[in-house]
Amino acid sequence: MSRESQPNHDELRARIAALEARVARLEAERLTKPPTTERAAPPTPTLRAPSPGLGPRAPVTPPIKLRQRKRRQPEAAVDYERLVGLTVLGWVGVAAVVVAAAYFGQLGWARLGPGARTIVVYLLGAGLISAGAVLRHRVVTRYIALLWGAGTALTYLAGTLAYLRYDVISSPVAVAALLGSSALGQYLAWRLRDQVMATVALALAYAAPVLVGAPSPTPTAFFALLLALHTWGSWTEHRFGWRAARALSVAATTALVIGWYLDRGPGSATSFGIHIAVVWLLLAGPELLRVAASRDVGTLRAALLFAGGIVATLAILSRPDTARWFGLPAAGAWLLLGGSLAQRDINTGAWLARVGSLVLPIGVARWLVPGLGTGERAQELAYLAALPAAALLLFVVRRWTRVAEQGAAVAGALTIIGAFAIENLTTVAALLQWPLTVAPPLLLLVLGHSPVAWLAGLGIGALASGSWFVVVFAGPDAMALAVSSTALLAAFATTLGARRRSRLLTNASTVVFVLLLVMWTLHFVEQLIRPASDPLLASGATLLWNARFGAIALLVALTVAARRSLANDNKIERTALGVVALVGTYVAGLFELLDFVAPWSFGPRAVATSLYSLAFALAVSVAGFRTQNAALRWAALVAFGGIALKVAVHDLSQVDTPIRVLVSGVLGGVLLLVAWGYARSQRPAE
Repeated sequence: MSRESQPNHDELRARIAALEARVARLEAERLTKPPTTERAAPPTPTLRAPSPGLGPRAPVTPPIKLRQRKRRQPEAAVDYERLVGLTVLGWVGVAAVVVAAAYFGQLGWARLGPGARTIVVYLLGAGLISAGAVLRHRVVTRYIALLWGAGTALTYLAGTLAYLRYDVISSPVAVAALLGSSALGQYLAWRLRDQVMATVALALAYAAPVLVGAPSPTPTAFFALLLALHTWGSWTEHRFGWRAARALSVAATTALVIGWYLDRGPGSATSFGIHIAVVWLLLAGPELLRVAASRDVGTLRAALLFAGGIVATLAILSRPDTARWFGLPAAGAWLLLGGSLAQRDINTGAWLARVGSLVLPIGVARWLVPGLGTGERAQELAYLAALPAAALLLFVVRRWTRVAEQGAAVAGALTIIGAFAIENLTTVAALLQWPLTVAPPLLLLVLGHSPVAWLAGLGIGALASGSWFVVVFAGPDAMALAVSSTALLAAFATTLGARRRSRLLTNASTVVFVLLLVMWTLHFVEQLIRPASDPLLASGATLLWNARFGAIALLVALTVAARRSLANDNKIERTALGVVALVGTYVAGLFELLDFVAPWSFGPRAVATSLYSLAFALAVSVAGFRTQNAALRWAALVAFGGIALKVAVHDLSQVDTPIRVLVSGVLGGVLLLVAWGYARSQRPAE
C-alpha cells in the first residue's frame, strides 16, 4: 500500500472536533431559548410544473390540508327576561285588549248605535294591524305578530258581536265576515311565516259556522266549507311545512262532520254514504296523491288513513238500509285501492287494503244475516259457506293486497255469532256443517304467515268448534261432539307447530288439550251425580259404546299422536300431553265403571272403584318397567299410595268381612308384586 492511500488521521480528528463543537453550541442555544407553546405548522409542499419535453407528466400532488378541529360553539342562554317581557306580557296584553273590546260592545250607548259600535271595533282592529305594518322593519317580528294577531282577533270579534248580540247582519254575511277575518289572519301569518298565528286563524275559520250556525238543511254546503278549509291547511303543510295547521284541519273537519250527523240525523242512505265517502277521500287526498307519486307517507299517517277509513266504512254499514247494499262494494273498493297503491308504497297500500279485508266478511254477513234464525236450512248453509269463501278470497289476493289474516279472523268470529242463531239441527246436519264453521280458522292456521295468525286460528277454531255443537246441537251428546271436534283441531295445530318450530303454537295447542280434558270431566261428573235410578247406560247407551267414552277415547288418541309429533326438546309440552293422556285413560274407564255400578249399594261401589284404580296403577307400573320410563313408575307409586290410604280409611269401614278380606288381599298381593318388580331390577333405567 502506498503512502498516499493511507487515511489522513489528522484531518479526521479535525472534522470530529468541529462536529462536537457544533453540537455543544446547539445544545446551549436550546437550553437558553425560552419555551413556546406554539407548534410550527409543517411546510406546505410547493407544486412544480413539469418540464416540457421530458416525457409524460407526473401526477401533481395537491397540498396537504390539515383537518382543523371545529370548536363547539356554546349554546346561547335563554333570555328569560325577554321571554316574559315580550311573549308572555304581550299575549296577556292582546287578551286584555280583546276583552276590553268585548265589554265595549256590550255597553249601553245613548248616541252610538249597534252598527257604529261594530265599526269602532273594526277600526280598532285595523289600527293595530296598521301599527304593525308601520313598525314591521323597526322591531322584532314577534312583536309584529302580537299586533297583527290582536288586530285579527278584534275584527273577528266585531263580526261576532254584529251577528250574535246586535243582529245587524244576516247569518250568511256573518259567516263571510268571520271567514274574511280568518283569511286576513292567514295572509298576515303568511307574510310573517308564523305557524302559530296561521293555526289560530284556521281555528277561527272552523269556529265561524259553529258560532253562526249552518242554515242549510243538507250537509253539502257545510261539508264543502270544511273541506275547503282542510285543503288550505294541507297546502300550508306542503308549502311551509306547517303540520299543526294540517292536524287541526283534519281533527276539526272530522269533529264537525260527526257533530252535524249527531245533531241533524244521517238523512237518506244514499246521501249519508256519499257524503261520508267524499269526506274521507278528501281528508286523505294529500296522502293518496303522495303515494301515487311514489313517495312515502310514513307509518303513522298510513295507520291514521286506516283508522279513518274503517270508522267511515263501519259508520255506513251500521245502518240496516245501507249495510246490505254498500258492504260488498265498499270492501271491493278498499281492496282495489289498497292493492293498487301497494305497488308504489307497500306500507300505505297494506293499511288501506286492511280496511277491505275487515269489511269483506262484515259485508257478506250483513247480506246473508236475514236468513239466520228463520229455519230455512238453505239460507243458513249459504251464510256458513259464504264466510269461508270470503276468507279464501282474501288469501287468494293476498299477494296483491299484502293482507288477509285480519279478514279471516273476522270471518271466523262472525261464523261463531251465526252459530247462535241456528237451532234444531239433526246430528247428521251438524256434522256436515261443522267443516264450514271451522274453515276460516283453518285457513288462518294453514295459510297464515305469522305466529299471531296461527294462534288466532287455533283460538277462534276451538271456540267455533266447541260452541257449534253445544249451542246448535243441543242434546246429551253435544259435549262429546264438541270435545272430539276441538281435539281434532288441536292435534292438527300441534303438528303444524312442530313442523314450523313454533313454540307459541305448540304451547297453545297443549293448553287446549288440557282444557278439553277438564271440560269433559266436569261435564260428565255433573251427569254422574244425577239420581242413581237414571244412569246413562240405563237410558239406552251401551257399556264402552257411547258418545261419552268415544269422545274421551278420541281425545286420548289424539293427545298421544300430538305428543309423538313433538321433538324431544319440547319437554314441557310432552309432559303435559302425557299427563292428559294418562288421566284421560283413567277417567274414561272410571266413568264407565261408575255408570255400570250405579244401581249397587255404596260399599260395593267404593270397593269396585278401588279395585279398578289398583288395576290401572298396576298397568301403569308394568308399562313403566317395560318402557324404562321413570315418570310412569313414579305415577304408579303415587297412585298405589293413594289407593292404600283410601282402602284403609274408607273402603274397609263400608263393607262386610268377606269383601274386606278380598279388598285387602288383592291390595297386598298387588303391592308385593310391584315390590318384586323393583327387587328384580334394583336400579331401573331412567
